[in-house]
Amino acid sequence: MTIFISIIQLYTIITWPLYFIIQQPWKAKRLNDQKRIKIFEKSQDPKLSPIYERLDQAILDHNFLTYNSITSIFQSLTNQYDHNRNCLGYRQILSEESILSDDGQECRMDGRKLKRYHLSDYKWLTYGQVQKISALIAKGLMASGIEEGDRIMIFAETRIEWMLSFLAIPQAGAVLVTAFSNLGINGLKYSIESTECNTIIVSFECIQILQKVLANSTQHNVKRIIFMEGFHKPDFKFSTEIEIYSLNNIVQLGQQCIDQNQDLPLHKGSMDRRMIIMFTSGTNGDPKAAIITEKQIFTSIKAMYCRVRSLVNETYKHIYVAYLPTAHVMELTLELLFFLGGVRLGYASPFTLTDSAPGLAPGEISDLKLLKPTIMTAVPLVLERILKEINEKLKARTPVSQQVFRFLTDYKSKWTRLGYKCNIVTRLLCPKIREQFGDELIFMICGGAQLNERTQATIKSALDVTLIQGYGCTETTSSVICMDFETLDYGNCGSVLAHVLYRLQDWDDGGYSVQDQPNPRGELLIGGDIVTKGYYKNQQFTNEVYFIDDNGIQWYRTGDIVEMLPNGFIKIIDRRKDLIKLQNGEYISLGKVEAALKMSTLIDNAFVYGDICANDLIALISPNRKAFDELTRQLNKYQMTIEEKCLDKQIEAIYFQSMIDVCKQSSLATKEIPKRIRLVSEIWSPDNDLLTASMKLKRQNIMKKYSQQLSQMWFSTMRNINKQKLLIQQKKTQTKI
Repeated sequence: MTIFISIIQLYTIITWPLYFIIQQPWKAKRLNDQKRIKIFEKSQDPKLSPIYERLDQAILDHNFLTYNSITSIFQSLTNQYDHNRNCLGYRQILSEESILSDDGQECRMDGRKLKRYHLSDYKWLTYGQVQKISALIAKGLMASGIEEGDRIMIFAETRIEWMLSFLAIPQAGAVLVTAFSNLGINGLKYSIESTECNTIIVSFECIQILQKVLANSTQHNVKRIIFMEGFHKPDFKFSTEIEIYSLNNIVQLGQQCIDQNQDLPLHKGSMDRRMIIMFTSGTNGDPKAAIITEKQIFTSIKAMYCRVRSLVNETYKHIYVAYLPTAHVMELTLELLFFLGGVRLGYASPFTLTDSAPGLAPGEISDLKLLKPTIMTAVPLVLERILKEINEKLKARTPVSQQVFRFLTDYKSKWTRLGYKCNIVTRLLCPKIREQFGDELIFMICGGAQLNERTQATIKSALDVTLIQGYGCTETTSSVICMDFETLDYGNCGSVLAHVLYRLQDWDDGGYSVQDQPNPRGELLIGGDIVTKGYYKNQQFTNEVYFIDDNGIQWYRTGDIVEMLPNGFIKIIDRRKDLIKLQNGEYISLGKVEAALKMSTLIDNAFVYGDICANDLIALISPNRKAFDELTRQLNKYQMTIEEKCLDKQIEAIYFQSMIDVCKQSSLATKEIPKRIRLVSEIWSPDNDLLTASMKLKRQNIMKKYSQQLSQMWFSTMRNINKQKLLIQQKKTQTKI
């Protein structure tokens, strides 16, 4: 390994002048460092920064951006694109089989039963077919009794029927209510009852949980259920008062309306029309439902278009893989942008996405290899899993494979950050990894949560992609801040998008001020037409985080603490609710520490806890089951129960050391490293109400479930602190004597 590193370093020294002349890295660095923002309005309040907006002019040169409503675009697809042009791709299930554990129980992942699938190749719908089918669904919905303003929930995983239903709902004059497919019983019950939806479009994979919810709910308003036909024949029971249709039945109803010349005109929509009721993640209590109008969706699409305009202008070159939950605002708006912009969308599943995905039957080709996408979105959780999978495969090869991989990715990250291209390292490092993603991937967009800087650098280097990170939330209708393609730096979210305003506000309790040097810091406020109108039937929370200024601009308090860099890039420090104050007055970011812990291949999830009464952190660790089982085999402790393994001191010590290692790699301060850990036997998921549907920690629920374990660790930590204080006091006394 030492010889290998020496050769690379010698090569670098010898060839650097040549690379400097040929590649001219100062040009890329100049693009990265140029300022992106300008002052929209100066501030008269020392606790508020000026209001900023994007410096360059928004170029809106695509046909679909000239329409006066989103709904009217849906009805004019063939005016923009050839009737026979492919747009939406999907794979059909040919057969399936359940995956059973050693004890004969059905295996689950992320709250869903695991199955292995035999799948068809990708089949495609054209713009002409999509426009016709969505119009027929809309007419069928109206024929079944849907009236203007009715709320229709889609409770299904990401799939082509989701998009077709979504395109139809506003044309029927109804409002979409989103629901994550992995919602638990309580979450789904709350979503159905609080929005008073009268129709639910559901997939076969989700229909059983819907049965349980409606059977135990006396406050729902559901009158009809529409199921997406799947591999299995219908086998479910609902109240006789509920009408049951298949999605094909609805299409047929729509066709009958046309054949019989029934007067059911499609709704044209308007910018002020309520379009979506979309739930937030609900990390602290019940999720809140943001009200999104057509204007906000259109503004969000225009804002992102200005950032990815070069991709949309080369639509024939690009394919976007859609696999993240469409119920999430980021995925929905990106799918809409690329679909309306002419980029082909191929629908995929996390369970069949890659060669190592658990849902692929033997001999089947993964979605990515078959589709060969050029554009892909991801959330940090997905990228962390990809990185862990790469490390596991390298570990199984040779003892030095991981070291070589880490050295090459670090080397490439260092030089690309300075504006260079590392073509030779790319040829050594990337081909096998890129092959797993279809070998055509060029752009990756990450959002949904804060991305660890090291994860970002490693993935970008290993996949040889342009990886841009964005920032947004449901309340701001997806991304409001995003990196440029020219961005070289890591650890920030880029700059504000077009049509978006922002400013910073002091957070006195945390010690963050817009007057801080060298860079202003504070809570991020987002303003403009992109901000949603508030929460559905929740005026109290609406008043807490939304407000309208003297200029009539709608604003949203994000709760995120940020730092504004000189070129206008925004760096997320943390969420206010995730920052805790220790006894010494120092603030610690729980989210930052948890993100570092999850970098360990041994750890699947982590919950970090601290209190103002102490100076140290403690952590609950949910082990990565595959790595955990392998470790217990190596220690000859595989026959122990899962609870016994989690309490075993030797196993805990190995996990503790792994935690220390990744914390140091992430450059955490000593105070940020937990002093005690406890392994827990449960897999955290939305099913047991410990994670939200978007896989974020439900802190209150975790604290309640593990209150005894947290108390034991806490008192143990406090005893150690008191012992240390006593020893210090004794030493002082002896010194005086």
